[in-house]
Amino acid sequence: MSTVNSAKASAKKGMTPLNKVLAIIAVAMVAMTAVFGALAGLRFYQARQMNAEAERVTAQANSIRVSSWCAKVTPDNVPRIDEIYGEYRAFEQEMRDAVDAECPGRVNAAYMVSTYRAAEMFTASIECKTIKDNTAVSCTGTVTTKTEKVPSLANYSNTTVKLSLEVSTSQNFTIPEHSTPDVVTVTVPPSGSTTVEFETSYDSAWGDFYKVPVTSFFPND
Repeated sequence: MSTVNSAKASAKKGMTPLNKVLAIIAVAMVAMTAVFGALAGLRFYQARQMNAEAERVTAQANSIRVSSWCAKVTPDNVPRIDEIYGEYRAFEQEMRDAVDAECPGRVNAAYMVSTYRAAEMFTASIECKTIKDNTAVSCTGTVTTKTEKVPSLANYSNTTVKLSLEVSTSQNFTIPEHSTPDVVTVTVPPSGSTTVEFETSYDSAWGDFYKVPVTSFFPND
């Protein structure tokens, strides 16, 4: 009887202070674990969002760089083409691939213009005669793509070619007495030949010997 009564007394007595403390600590630890888990999940989500935003901004910036480079490759920028093509070559491979995908024709144009002199791509056969009491010259002829270069330009709509006029008192043209840069600009079709006709001022003091070389070119998309 005494044993049964003792057990009943213990049951009525309930949890000891130590057990209560341990229970509170356990509940607190569970709560803290849940909070830390939630915080960790939030941080992971935020980090993923930040990475996604960084990737978006980087992709946008790269897209702008690609478009900007392609826009530089124009006939007006032929004097800067070495610098422009140098920028392309300095790009990391991923960026070069993006440029190649967006404007392959301009990449190839920049390569050709920076690699070859106009005289290596075209020949000019021009004849000039004095007119207007020897105060001007009238010139006619043809500009022709060199045979071995025709395939390189076949995929372009046409090629812009500029010529200059050089006049000298000596047939060797070591130092021309006069030079007229960009005296005429012609458009050479993919077939590889076009006619030239122009007039420009002349002074007999410049000499009687002349030549009309091609000085620059640019393949147009």
